[in-house]
Amino acid sequence: MNKFFGLFFLFISLHLQAEIDSLFYAHLKESKLDLERYQLLKLELSGKHYLGVEQLKDYLMLCRNYNDSNALANVELKQYAQDTSIMVRAFFIGIHFRNEHFCEASLMLIKEHCIVRNYLVFQEFFDVMYRSKTKSIAHSEFQNIGEYIRKLERKKAWIAGLLSTVIPGLGKVYMLQSKTGFAEMFNLLVLGFVPIEILIKGAQITAGAVVGIALFVPFYLSNIYSAYHLKQSELKKCHQELRNEVVRYCDYQYMSL
Repeated sequence: MNKFFGLFFLFISLHLQAEIDSLFYAHLKESKLDLERYQLLKLELSGKHYLGVEQLKDYLMLCRNYNDSNALANVELKQYAQDTSIMVRAFFIGIHFRNEHFCEASLMLIKEHCIVRNYLVFQEFFDVMYRSKTKSIAHSEFQNIGEYIRKLERKKAWIAGLLSTVIPGLGKVYMLQSKTGFAEMFNLLVLGFVPIEILIKGAQITAGAVVGIALFVPFYLSNIYSAYHLKQSELKKCHQELRNEVVRYCDYQYMSL
């Protein structure tokens, strides 16, 4: 009986291995054919030959799959201006590669030949990617981060610095970083307890007090500096995050076409 089960499991394992090998070699063959087709299409475009609509769709997909942004330079979009699906694909590919020129060219053709609603959505994506504009964000996918950026833009860096000078950490609370601000406020109040006590009561300065002052002063100054520069660094981070979200969204939309 044990010998029978051993032979049975050996047969199953050999069969599975054969299936895995078959799928692997099929995928390898398919990848090789894709690469050959891509190189052929690329050669035709570089020779200024016109590609059919379906061929160009394949070419754009293969550009994306092989991460070859330089190959977009061979595409003359004006030849396909009447085809909405090509223009949409071209715009999404431009977003994927963060190619401003290619995005702008496809956007202008979308404006000329497609419905207004599509143009406005794509214009919004373009402004986010290359103009750092967030005032017109209406797309539901990005409203939260867009609203946060707009709130942050209304804040004043000098007010944050002034508030942190008066009460450490308050400037960061003002800059919408409540958790960080309150944590900094607590830490600096603990560090500043001894220096404050000396100032108020005129107590004797001990070695512990000197250490406390030595720790408090750099942290206090750092708190003012970081609060003042927080708006700039946070906006930079948020804009980058928003651009990444736009790229991910456009990649998803491209794959669903």
